[in-house]
Amino acid sequence: MGEDITMPEYREQLLELFNKREWHKKIGKTCPFNQTLLEHSLITYDVVERLLDLLRKKKVFSDEEEKILLISSIAHDVGKEKDEWQKAVKENQKPPKHIDEKWAQEIAKELADNFGIEDINTVVDAIKLHME
Repeated sequence: MGEDITMPEYREQLLELFNKREWHKKIGKTCPFNQTLLEHSLITYDVVERLLDLLRKKKVFSDEEEKILLISSIAHDVGKEKDEWQKAVKENQKPPKHIDEKWAQEIAKELADNFGIEDINTVVDAIKLHME
């Protein structure tokens, strides 16, 4: 990552942002066990962060690319925060598709603004790629 922010500070800022969106109160996974949306997203983020630690020695990604990977990893299930998805899961119904390009654009813009990312389209593409 860049010189201006350390990895723990970056993670803390993301945690604060998603707590404001109340991801700690929303369902993220129900099978094989329950996880909040925040827990599930942070686990995904942590896995990507550890992989980047290994790849950093090889200089595989630029600082900007690392930010994009980290942001898209934590935001990969952003559509699950929608009321329709949450309601369906709580009622044991099949939830609607949780990849919503408009919703992904909104969260990508918010994250890009907060973390100085120029290319939000790449963040959105990475979020959508998660489901493909």
